[in-house]
Amino acid sequence: MIEKSKQYYDRRRQERTLKEADRVALLGVGIAVIERVDNLHVHLVLSNRHALKILHNDIAWDEQNMRWEASLGGFHQTKGERISKAITMNR
Repeated sequence: MIEKSKQYYDRRRQERTLKEADRVALLGVGIAVIERVDNLHVHLVLSNRHALKILHNDIAWDEQNMRWEASLGGFHQTKGERISKAITMNR
């Protein structure tokens, strides 16, 4: 029984870990896909054209929506102009 409980919590922890190819809802902008995760940042791609970098702490699991979500505050755009205009317009 204890071993099954341990396996359950290990699976839950893995499900709540950011990984490549996970989707993140960028509130007010759209859905991005995780391209790479490093120690400090998560690198996202939005619409196959815009690369973004966001801190780990700015992404949270929303239990009600059952998805990863991030607000507009922590973005660092790495290429493209359209997303910065969308962020400015939505603030």
